[in-house]
Amino acid sequence: QQDTASAVAVRGAVIKAYEGHTARALAEAPVAALKGISEHRAQALESGLAIHTIREMADLWPVRLARAVIALVDAGAGDEAALCRGAAPDKQRSLAEVADAPVSSLDGLDTNRSAVLENVLNIRTVRDLAENRFMRTADAIVILADLEN
Repeated sequence: QQDTASAVAVRGAVIKAYEGHTARALAEAPVAALKGISEHRAQALESGLAIHTIREMADLWPVRLARAVIALVDAGAGDEAALCRGAAPDKQRSLAEVADAPVSSLDGLDTNRSAVLENVLNIRTVRDLAENRFMRTADAIVILADLEN
């Protein structure tokens, strides 16, 4: 819980009670430690998606898949066929089409789980999921945590 460079880097992204914590400690902290995630939102994420910690938010399979899809689309691979596990099995779509598809089209996010994301974090599409500020902040904290000695 000492003030390291990574703790200073994430200070503005967490609530006051968690300022100064190491990234490693923050990664294991409840998602309500993120500035903007109220206790009510955190409870909805916990009950609807089984997300308790910042690490669990960052490591959620559909979030990781969404990040990969968007990174490839942004790198110019948007016309490539989405043959990955996250593509809808009933039709083959380009990565660009997957990026614009409803988040419920990803493996691991049925209608109920995607409704939680929409209602709690205003996430509707795969791109929304990848670019959501809370998801990106959680990812950054986990990366810093994993790099800490």
